[in-house]
Amino acid sequence: MVRDVTAFHSRLAARGWPRRYTHRLRDREFENEDWLAEQCRRGGPEGWRREMFDAAMQVMVERPENYRDEWDGGDYDHLLAQANRDFAAHCQRP
Repeated sequence: MVRDVTAFHSRLAARGWPRRYTHRLRDREFENEDWLAEQCRRGGPEGWRREMFDAAMQVMVERPENYRDEWDGGDYDHLLAQANRDFAAHCQRP
C-alpha cells in the first residue's frame, strides 16, 4: 500500500499538482465508486448521478463566476426529476 501511495504522489508531482490534491478524483470519481461498490458487493451509483455530475462539471467550467447562484436546467431537468423519484423511493416507509 505504501508503494501505491508513493507512486500516486509521484504522478501528482509529475503533473505539478500539490499533495493536498490527493483526494481530488474528478475524472476518476466513478471509477473509484464502482470499485468501492464491487468491494462491498453492491451496485454502483445510478446512471443519473453520473450524468448529473458531468452536467454540473460542464456548467462549472462554462460559468465559473455564478454556477452556484443560477440554475438553467434546460436539458438537465430530467436528471432532477429522476433524482426526486429515486429519493422518494428510498424515503418511503415500509
